[in-house]
Amino acid sequence: MNLRRFPGALALGLLASLIVHAVIYGQGHAMGGAYNEVLRPMALAAVGGFAVVIGALAWLAAGRCSDGSVLATRLGAAVPSLGLLSVSAYGWFALAEVVEGNHPVTPFIAAPAISIVVAWLLLFILRAALRLLAAIVVAIFANAFASRTPVWSMRFAPTPVVSTSLHRARRFARPPPSSLICA
Repeated sequence: MNLRRFPGALALGLLASLIVHAVIYGQGHAMGGAYNEVLRPMALAAVGGFAVVIGALAWLAAGRCSDGSVLATRLGAAVPSLGLLSVSAYGWFALAEVVEGNHPVTPFIAAPAISIVVAWLLLFILRAALRLLAAIVVAIFANAFASRTPVWSMRFAPTPVVSTSLHRARRFARPPPSSLICA
């Protein structure tokens, strides 16, 4: 098993568990009871840190990739699988339910099933964001917009062309319009 996937699974799993709790219970009560004020900022900080790490990996690996799809595939090594993210989301959900104490009963199948659906949606969004990030970073490193550095140079006014009578005489290549009128 790839250990690079665990930090992302823990970070995204906490976010997914908050979403699962909101789907199951709505606004009835906060997840984790008194610990809700710790869980929400912790989830935002974990997902933000995961995003910064993925962004830094993309920036560092962009010079060695010729295409955005190659970079997105390499970054995909840090993205957790659906099973790992679902287990992490349900684990965070179960931990919060244990800490919460007096609580209405959760349907037996609802929490794991919703955890899988939410994990799939998060992974779908994350993979689309990775493709977009990889395309942007590769476009920045490709130098497609400025292939060479512009050099400042002083430009002089163009010299005026002196027209001679010979040049003026050659100006008309056809007879004047008055001779074209048919009588």
